[in-house]
Order: sequence, then C-alpha cells, then structure tokens
Amino acid sequence: MLTVKAARLVRRLVSLAPLAGLVAPPPHRPEGVSALVRVAGDEEWIEPCLASAAEFADEILILDNGAAPETRARVDAAGRSVTGRIRVIDCVGVELPDVANRGLAEGRFRWAFLWDADFVARTEGPVAIGRLKAFLAGLDPRRYHLVYVRTLELAGDLSHRFPELPHRYDPHVLTAGGPARYIWRVVRLAPDRPPFSYRLLRESGADRFRARYDTLETPKYYRVFRWPEPCVFHVNVKSARRTLLRHFWLEWLAAERPGSLEDYALRRVQEQWEVSDLEAAARRFTAEYCRRLEPVDVASIGRYPSALRPHLERPAYRVLYEDGRIVGRVEPR
Repeated sequence: MLTVKAARLVRRLVSLAPLAGLVAPPPHRPEGVSALVRVAGDEEWIEPCLASAAEFADEILILDNGAAPETRARVDAAGRSVTGRIRVIDCVGVELPDVANRGLAEGRFRWAFLWDADFVARTEGPVAIGRLKAFLAGLDPRRYHLVYVRTLELAGDLSHRFPELPHRYDPHVLTAGGPARYIWRVVRLAPDRPPFSYRLLRESGADRFRARYDTLETPKYYRVFRWPEPCVFHVNVKSARRTLLRHFWLEWLAAERPGSLEDYALRRVQEQWEVSDLEAAARRFTAEYCRRLEPVDVASIGRYPSALRPHLERPAYRVLYEDGRIVGRVEPR
C-alpha cells in the first residue's frame, strides 16, 4: 500500500494528464464561482448564508429539494436584493446526489462550490473568502482541481462547539464541467467517532451503525488541495426537533423501508429511551447534546462573519448554564 506521501505524489503526477493530452481538458468557462445551495425544509440560516455567498459567488443556484414556504420566501427576498445572481432550480423529489449533480450541470462558471444552507463565509478581514477566490483564479485552467476548505464548526449556539470537532474540511470547490459526480456511499460508522453527539441513542446498541451519505467522486487526475484559512463557518445550530432528526438522518438513509424520517426517529427513541413523544425526546436529546460543548475562544478563531453578527447580538438559541455546568439550551418561543 502506498504511503500518504507517495499517494499524493502519484496523484500530482496523474493530474498532469490533461496537459499531456491523455484526457480532455476542462471546458472553457468564465472565471468565477457558482455556489450550489441545496435547500430542504426549514433552513434557519438561509439569510446569512445567502448574504455571505452573494459577496463572493458570481451566481447562486438554489437547488430546491423541498424547501418550506418560509424558506422559499426568504430566498425570494434575497433574490430581490441581488437581482440576476440567484436562480432557483426545482429539484423536488430528486435524490440528494442528483440534486448536487443538477447544480454541476446548471452552473455557468469555472468553479462549483457545494454550499450548504448553513454555511456562512467571512467576507472581510485577513482570512476572508475572497483570498480563496483569488487563489482559485490563479490555478492552471488546463487542469482539474479539487480544493477542500477549512470550516469552523459551531454547535448548540453561536458561541459553542464540540471540543473534538473545532473545524472540518468537508466543504469543497472543484473545477466545473468535468467528469466529477456526486454518488451515494454506504459505510459502517463507529458511534465513538467525533463529535460526541454520534454516541447519543446508540450507546447500548451495536459497535457500529450503517450510514448512507452523498459524496463527491472524482477521477485521479483531479489535483487536490487543502485551503487552510478558516474562511467559512458551519452553523450547526438547529431547533431541538431538527437536531434530533438530523442525528438519525444518515442512519435513516441507509435503512431498508424505514418510513418517514420522523417515524424512524420516533421508533429509535422508543427503543433506546422508552419515550413515545418526539418533542419530549428532542428536548432530552438537545440537553444531552449540549452537555459536552465548550465555549468558542473568539481570540483563536478571529472575528465572526459580518452576516452572523446581528444573530450574535440577539441570539435565538442560547446554551444554558447552572453552577458553571451546561444543563440545556434556551430555544426560540
């Protein structure tokens, strides 16, 4: 088996294939970024998400996979403020990987950035996302590239995170118009993987659980980079109900004939906690979920994105302490 260093060297050499005429080069497209935003249900952070995306993306494709009416209204309002740069594409009933693939097919610019509806970018300061955009523009247009972007993780509220998951490199931007595609992948995950929340409602079960998720598949001739500057925040802050449902999301996708996600989650909390009410289970889950969070050290992460600052001043969610210990969370009424 190749070492990591050797594998990277091989991939770097293979990435020269378009220059050598061994594979077709990327199609010519205007320099710029297409942000592909999948929306489904109630997207609580869609407004700061789109406000920050509008600062760096040359177009924003809203891939509507079943957005709630309130979410569509917010998207429409954002569209009026950035006329001509937001396009809504109907993807209702389309499977998740194919939603992203639809965005790849519809994008008009050189770069495609799969931009979740709870991502908020830094648009000012020394690690603004504009620096990433300038880096992309300087890459050789005759080759294929895939860039994973360091993203700071927030959980519970805007001032906390899991200590074992301060950041991640899941978000990515890639050369558009090439053969890369999103596909389903099925794996078995250990409940003790980061963050702590994976263990909840699984501690008395099997040592691994089956999960299904969508992922990007690229040929080996895509040159891979990591962008180390934390220019994106993942605002993993949701209502108690959505936090619980999201906990079972990947497991539900992998289940055979699972019924609705709500039915699946209710069955699981009945099995593990003997709780028959989903709202009560959501409150209990969120209290446990928040218990292992730590305060964000603002000095170490730098300033919050400007699109998040109004939400910091008037937080909808607030982790609750008693005697110096986290005991739960205050939620919007």
